[in-house]
Amino acid sequence: MTNFKPACHNSIALSDAQQGGSKHQAPNSKSQSFFDRNWNLEFVFWGLPAASGKPGPLAGIAQQLNIITLMAKNKTTETEVNVFDFIESYVDNDQKKADSHELIELLSKWSGFGPKMWGPTIIGFGSYHYKYASGHEGDAPLLGFSPRKSQFSLYVYSKTKKSDTLLKDLGKFKMGKACIYFKKLSDINIPIVEKLSMETIAYLNEHHECACRN
Repeated sequence: MTNFKPACHNSIALSDAQQGGSKHQAPNSKSQSFFDRNWNLEFVFWGLPAASGKPGPLAGIAQQLNIITLMAKNKTTETEVNVFDFIESYVDNDQKKADSHELIELLSKWSGFGPKMWGPTIIGFGSYHYKYASGHEGDAPLLGFSPRKSQFSLYVYSKTKKSDTLLKDLGKFKMGKACIYFKKLSDINIPIVEKLSMETIAYLNEHHECACRN
């Protein structure tokens, strides 16, 4: 399986990448002086050669702690929370509830998978496994949405030429880094959402370990 960053169809996976990928923020000055003065682990911990060119005596422990930290930051995982209980308790207006139920019906049909809660507010369908060159890996839904308070977040986009062309006919929406924001389901073109969904499933099926494979 190819080890590279998945297309940013899904801000779920992107948030994991930003937290656990190879580009980290440097430690603050206090931690720098601590590691430099004591064990010279500062850069070993952050996946770079030690300042002296040699690993410190606790390099192995630091690397293990780094792996544990990355795992702990992958918060968007499948949960056992009931999707329909979540909608009933979280969504605060009838129109958004109706749109949520319609999206569940559509995304279930297109993906072939029933709805599952991912993290506290994301409703996902199916799953795929991603792995970055840094070694960080995890699972994310094939398709998904979140009925957030201000607007819906829709996770059906992959960065392909076909997807970018389809967006032109999607309707009234705003594009985030990897997800589609809209106010109500009637604002967007459902047949285009279906085509975007199928394009994303095809992309993930080709590039990742995917539950969508037969």
